[in-house]
Amino acid sequence: MCGIIGYIGENNAIDFLHYGLKKLEYRGYDSAGVAYFNKNQLTVYKKVGQVDNLFDEKLLKVNSNIGIGHTRWATNGKISTENSHPHQSFSKTITLVHNGIIENCTELKNKYLKGINLQSETDTEVVANLLEFFYLKNHHKLDSIKILMSLLKGSYALAILFNDDCENIYFLKNRSPLVIGCGNNCNFISSDTLGFEKYTSKYIEIDDFEFGYINKKNMEIFDKNSKKITKNVKDCANFQKINNKMQFEHYMLKEIFEIPDAIKNTCELYKNFESIKIINKNLFNKIKRIKLIACGTSYHASLIGEKYFREIGFDAYTEIASEFLYNKQIWQKDTLYIFISQSGETADTLSCVELCKKHNAKTLCITNVPTSRITKICDYTLPICCGPEIAVASTKAFNGQVCSLLVLSKYLQFIKKINIKKKKLNKKDTHSTSINKLISKIIKISKSININTFIRQVKPLTQMVKESKNVFFVGKDYDYVLALESALKLKEISYINSVAYPSGELKHGTISLVDNNTLTFAYITEKKLSSKTLNVINQIKSRGGKVVVISPFIELQKFENIDYFIKLPEVNNYFYPIISIIPMQILSYYVSVSLGNNPDKPRNLAKSVTVE
Repeated sequence: MCGIIGYIGENNAIDFLHYGLKKLEYRGYDSAGVAYFNKNQLTVYKKVGQVDNLFDEKLLKVNSNIGIGHTRWATNGKISTENSHPHQSFSKTITLVHNGIIENCTELKNKYLKGINLQSETDTEVVANLLEFFYLKNHHKLDSIKILMSLLKGSYALAILFNDDCENIYFLKNRSPLVIGCGNNCNFISSDTLGFEKYTSKYIEIDDFEFGYINKKNMEIFDKNSKKITKNVKDCANFQKINNKMQFEHYMLKEIFEIPDAIKNTCELYKNFESIKIINKNLFNKIKRIKLIACGTSYHASLIGEKYFREIGFDAYTEIASEFLYNKQIWQKDTLYIFISQSGETADTLSCVELCKKHNAKTLCITNVPTSRITKICDYTLPICCGPEIAVASTKAFNGQVCSLLVLSKYLQFIKKINIKKKKLNKKDTHSTSINKLISKIIKISKSININTFIRQVKPLTQMVKESKNVFFVGKDYDYVLALESALKLKEISYINSVAYPSGELKHGTISLVDNNTLTFAYITEKKLSSKTLNVINQIKSRGGKVVVISPFIELQKFENIDYFIKLPEVNNYFYPIISIIPMQILSYYVSVSLGNNPDKPRNLAKSVTVE
């Protein structure tokens, strides 16, 4: 939610801010703005709309060597120029940009800012005025920032300019991502290494309740007790590469084409599960139940994982993160909590991790971003290796998450086997052998995935989807979860209302909506359950609805009540969740484009949801 970028150096800051905000636009694109010094004069320039709308001829003519920028996803306050960042304090002493949300904003405003006429509806303007309030009292920048930090409740990453200091960018951070990019005679501050990856791969992670400043030659970082700290410089070259659309019109289509590599690369991480030392085997020795917690697409991957774990005998449950926080929990030592987040910065999910840590629960996360906050607060991390995912609607990360869950389930099956036998296994009966066989099978499947073949199958359905009043997705068992993810993918980028149901549930009320303007997609990948879903198809057809079947079973093409058939490759049952979503990821993309939408930046959404 919202991206911030700052640059100070010997070159023109405007060029670096432009690049950084474009790379961070996945975090929000309701409005954008910059603040910069030009001849010791601090100027703020902001506009509603996407980043390119901000960098007009007027701004591109500016020459400055220090500036901060922001691209917004609206939280507090409507989309307007007044609510856009950067925000300034009442007397313009302070100018800042903010990612996060201040939970005690009203309380602080009433206590410290009585009589001040605020210009926006945002919590960020309150923060700017609070900092000015303390600075005008003590005239010490770092002390004022420390006082501010002690009062704020919630999440925040702040980049700050003082109007009497054109040599430094100040910062503070809690629960929202913030990194410093270390350049040659320049430094950056950013929500993500993507904001400066073209210019430097060296970076420093800022942890919670740390603050300080950067200038073009140096930086100083302090902990909450004002103790100066030294941090390790890391290199993001190994996991972040310069990302562009290449020959593709949109990032989403590019990322769909990257699915086979995402599957293969994720599996190859676990080729020798023991040697990479990601997980201590003792973590699982006394585990009897598993709870998976996530949001959105990651929640649907968790539902697949739940089924994998149940098949090997674990008591497994999945909860939506925002509900887990407020449901009554029974804390038991033999429970493992698994958290799944593409970005590793999802606020609801992180709050659940913190709750679990308070109860000394065992925690493991699955994420695509190895530098993310979730990796720091969970006991263990299972990475997925999908590469940067820029499009807001997640595609390849889902496939990678499911791969990781499948491999983990097989590893747990081995651990359970040891615990039951209570004796050493012989050398031939090792988990690495069975894991490697599984991984080899998945990699073989990934190499057989042909995205262009899927495109040829699903693209003709674009008009049919657009013309439908209601779009339903149905399936049983694993197929129902794929129906859920398919419905989410279609609605979030096409804005067509689509809903998923278990095949047997459609007749319990929802079938009243079925008529000749209704389109239903039916997943059938489990042979033993196919007759049940075919019964539902008959019920839909008898009421005039149209039906598309997604299945590997070619004989279903002859079923008279099917209007269109999408052929899946034939694989073992537990591999279908990895690949059967791909046709609907593709179809959702083409429906969105045909409606004139930008599938990379659907309205009202942002990639990384860093507020609850």
